[in-house]
Amino acid sequence: MHRVLLVLALAACADDSDDEAHVLDGQSSGNSDGKADGTLRGETLRFALDHGAVMGTSDRPNAVVYVPDGYDASHPEVVVFLHGFYNCAANVLRGANGTCGGAVRNAYNLAGQLDAAGKHPLLVVPELAYDRASSDPGELATPGVFAAMVDDLFAAMGDRAGSVGDVAHLVIASHSGGYRAAAAIVTTGGKRVDELWLLDSLYGETDAFDSFVQAGPARFADVYTVYGGTLAASQAMIERAHDWVDASQILDDRGKRILSDADFAHELVWKLSGLSHDDVPRYYFGRLVATSVLD
Repeated sequence: MHRVLLVLALAACADDSDDEAHVLDGQSSGNSDGKADGTLRGETLRFALDHGAVMGTSDRPNAVVYVPDGYDASHPEVVVFLHGFYNCAANVLRGANGTCGGAVRNAYNLAGQLDAAGKHPLLVVPELAYDRASSDPGELATPGVFAAMVDDLFAAMGDRAGSVGDVAHLVIASHSGGYRAAAAIVTTGGKRVDELWLLDSLYGETDAFDSFVQAGPARFADVYTVYGGTLAASQAMIERAHDWVDASQILDDRGKRILSDADFAHELVWKLSGLSHDDVPRYYFGRLVATSVLD
């Protein structure tokens, strides 16, 4: 009897190892932003740029940038992360939940995930609606403002960033309410986008995202949840996508398993995740960085 129980326990452990529900098990907790304890190898910079979604000041920057150790200014690459409701640019980079000046908000360990992925792009987080329940893209909805923001950032960083004209790859990632800013960037932002990732963020703007995919080739990934409000729109988009590309280029995973690098190599990736709305970016941002076009 004991032998049977042992076998069953070992089988359960083996199953758990491939279960998405356990991908964040053992993640460290605390109030560190990752810098004081040395877990981050790069540097976080804050900017009040002339162009941005919102006006920036020295007290409240409109762009926060993580420069990873190993960033190559001679071969610049950029990942832009667009945050959602009740958050701010500085907080989403942190390894543990922090405040935007008031209540504690969810952090996503973006900088830590970037370091762990072994890629070295600039990680740019524009400020959107500061600590509010709003998907307002601000001035990023104005054609060309996103391009001007990126140009401003490279000018402000100078040799540290390199030449904006040499940017090899640009990736846009959106979580939750950041979807409207993402849609504006890929339609009228003024810069070519190489990959677009929606992290439980497909609430609307489907025409913009459809057009992005149809214009290809560029990887598109949509990680959605059952209860986040993105399920119907995501699965409807999957059906439409079969009219745009060969089925072999589509990953449509609705199970509990952990996706492999080969899964992420598909041109179009849809994953129904069992993670919570806020755990989606805590895990999938790093996985998408690691398997991206980024060098």
